[in-house]
Amino acid sequence: MRANPSGDLDDRSDGVDGYRLRLTRLAKGMSQESLAQVSGVSRQAIAGIESGKWKPSLKVALSIAKALDTTVEAIFSPQEPRSPLLAEVITPTERLTKGTRVRLANLNGKKVAFPLQSDTAMLEGFLPANALVTEVIDGETATVASMGEETQALVLAGCDPALALLAQPLLRLGNSVDLIWWPCSSTRALQLLSNGLVHGAGIHLRDADKGTYNLEAANSLVKDPLLIGFSIWREGIVLAPHLADKVDTLADIAKMHLSIVNREPGSEARNILEREIDKLEVDRQELLGYETTATGHLTVASCIAAGAADAGVASEPAALTYGLAFLPLSTERYDLVIPAHNLSDPVVQALITVLGDQKLRLQLSSIPGYDGSICGEVV
Repeated sequence: MRANPSGDLDDRSDGVDGYRLRLTRLAKGMSQESLAQVSGVSRQAIAGIESGKWKPSLKVALSIAKALDTTVEAIFSPQEPRSPLLAEVITPTERLTKGTRVRLANLNGKKVAFPLQSDTAMLEGFLPANALVTEVIDGETATVASMGEETQALVLAGCDPALALLAQPLLRLGNSVDLIWWPCSSTRALQLLSNGLVHGAGIHLRDADKGTYNLEAANSLVKDPLLIGFSIWREGIVLAPHLADKVDTLADIAKMHLSIVNREPGSEARNILEREIDKLEVDRQELLGYETTATGHLTVASCIAAGAADAGVASEPAALTYGLAFLPLSTERYDLVIPAHNLSDPVVQALITVLGDQKLRLQLSSIPGYDGSICGEVV
């Protein structure tokens, strides 16, 4: 058992989630010192709980929860498993296996499961608007007329399709925050953040010299950035299933005159492709489709699944969602970048609260290919 500063703390043996405590504290705009003062718990004890070294007694947990104006369950309780239910699958498929993600509905007492696979795994359809452009002033500004009541909205930019998972928990909060997610490359997301056009940017950018992710890129464009972990996944070459045993490298794709679907400049997927081209000394002119541009991992996978291309660089979760073959090239860490001056914004505090919720981590980890263990972890 580890030494601890109080008899009210013990060794971490029950999986206490220190990240949730830390994010809840940040969402309330409190330092460890201020939380310690309000709760009557030592700063050392709070630091030990947040780092996962100690677990709190009920007395300490109640004091901390009261100081944060929340419940013990919200920051310390593990997720309880639920009993399985018998459900009818809306469209039976050969790819339906144990662990397949579904949307479950109750229709007149019958449970119906809608598999989230291929194109049904992503939202297709028109998004509702809340304003219309009335006059274009120039390429960067315009006048707009509202179509209804303006709501609180959190604006995030980035390429990870799992960012869409934030929408429902944000709406469920007491202050009901809308999510506006702008899909774009990591580089573009940081540019938008540095220009004050979004609240946060999701990025996975590798520093070529150090081999580390995100911190150097964030510091280069954003003043006092806070990095919060979101997900980990592999990125690589996505292939049509019939090519799984025929292609081992990008060079094989060029030799076989297969077509690719490329990502936009500034995306890490395109950077990975360029590194493979240089490493294997592949002639870009031999890559059919090199000049194409697809925005997003799921779009790349959808193009391949539809037969519009043979291969492309995207995330493993995208490949698995469409039942495609996958050749890993790198392991990516995806972080959310938030400027320190944005932390007091209520919608950013709502984001921090959601990121600290164990339910979101469970959602992330349920998607094949995702590791959600870092979700909510302050870098």
